[in-house]
Amino acid sequence: MGVRARLELSFALLALHQRDDASCARALANAGEMSGDLNSRERIILREYTADLAIAGGRASEVIEDLTHMLQVAQAAAPQGDLIPEVARRLGTAHLESGDPARGLEYAMLAARTGATADRLEWAAGLRIAGRCHAVLGRMDDAKAAWTQAFTVLQATEFFAERDRLGDTVAAYGIEIPGLAVAQPSSGSIRSTRRPIDAASRLDLRDGRFLLTTDARLIEDVTLAASGTLPVLLYGETGTGKELVAHLLHELGPSKGPLVIVDCAAISPTLVEAELFGHLRGAFSGALTDREGLVAAADGGTLFFDELPELSLEMQATLLRLVQFGTYRRLGERFDRHARVRMIAAANRRPEALVKQGKLKRDLFFRLNAHRIDIRPLRERPADIAVLAQAFARQEGLGGVSPQADELLRSLQWRGNIRELEMVIRIAARQVAPGGMLDEAALERLPIMRARTKAPTDLRAARTQAEQAMIAKAIARNNGSVKAAARELGRSPQAIYKALKRNEPE
Repeated sequence: MGVRARLELSFALLALHQRDDASCARALANAGEMSGDLNSRERIILREYTADLAIAGGRASEVIEDLTHMLQVAQAAAPQGDLIPEVARRLGTAHLESGDPARGLEYAMLAARTGATADRLEWAAGLRIAGRCHAVLGRMDDAKAAWTQAFTVLQATEFFAERDRLGDTVAAYGIEIPGLAVAQPSSGSIRSTRRPIDAASRLDLRDGRFLLTTDARLIEDVTLAASGTLPVLLYGETGTGKELVAHLLHELGPSKGPLVIVDCAAISPTLVEAELFGHLRGAFSGALTDREGLVAAADGGTLFFDELPELSLEMQATLLRLVQFGTYRRLGERFDRHARVRMIAAANRRPEALVKQGKLKRDLFFRLNAHRIDIRPLRERPADIAVLAQAFARQEGLGGVSPQADELLRSLQWRGNIRELEMVIRIAARQVAPGGMLDEAALERLPIMRARTKAPTDLRAARTQAEQAMIAKAIARNNGSVKAAARELGRSPQAIYKALKRNEPE
């Protein structure tokens, strides 16, 4: 039941992103009914989302008491210590919206102070709320100073939605901050000041691993696919987390059986049929006993084919019957067996290209493509580099990653994707005292990083090219719609047009 409760929390977060209050309320109610299956951290998150919904609905005063208690819990319990800035920021907002800006300022500055060492996004958000409190108190110079500092914090990040919120806030008070672009409302319209919830989303596995991303579409694809039992086809480069997603689909889904992983690249071609389907004694030389195969082991659960195209086309044709009818036959048997398994397959090359190259059977591709989840490489998700680096650093007992180190990490291509980033952070963390910040110097001392660091001119050119490629691919994925691409990337359409123009060759 715990996975169902966590799934409802994911649905609630998506609804908050989409400003769908009714759907968010339903998901939170469902999660609340199963709150006994959530761990202590997840119960705090449930209450945070509930507070966000109340504040957005004009009921901020109703959640002050609960947020105050949540902050006390976060301050007293080390495992929840990293929740202090986000709870404090919500409490500051609640006091401000309830007519007590002085108390709101107190908690907003707490959020900014604790966020400065633990969460850069909350650092900026806390300063934004602090500026609003100063403005309501009539201290416009202090307000502008807070907002200017918030913009400075955000400048080297990909937190575009928070930057937009800051721009909205500054524009509402008629303040100008050099370098902060403010989208202008259309004539006769009133711009909404409601805060969309856009922090990185996280889905946890029972073994402690997690999917952490700012890609709302990826979270939506995973949660939607997890809610049913149809086959899933995963595509992503090596190291992007395909196996992690397969585990999430299994744990968040309705299957009660085991997850069985088939490493298609590691199974001998001569033994693959026996490994998958099992055999009778004497079916071939060396078959001394009857043996159940991996399909039987996965009955009632999930069968994950990692790098499916590594199987021969003949073996893929045999799998087609299992996918289509749920039947298979052990070697040496004359009758079919039935297995109730959910099929998940992964490939590190684009499936459509593999079909054209004759490496993936067309019929099998269409059967597996009921749910399709494409996991973009890390170089196309620069915001994820930042949030993942912070998470990995904290796992190693550090306070986080410095802005300069974050800039260096986001400048690299990460051909090994998340797997490579995690390895670099873990090795570099050994040079930093517990609780300290991972800085640029610690990274540059690593031989693997020294070999990859670019000169400043090359770095700017590489980032420009990466931004151009990221935007172009987003527009292509959205059938040429700049508006839809902007929504996917967390930017405004105007920002996309400006980036395209900025990156044009002179």
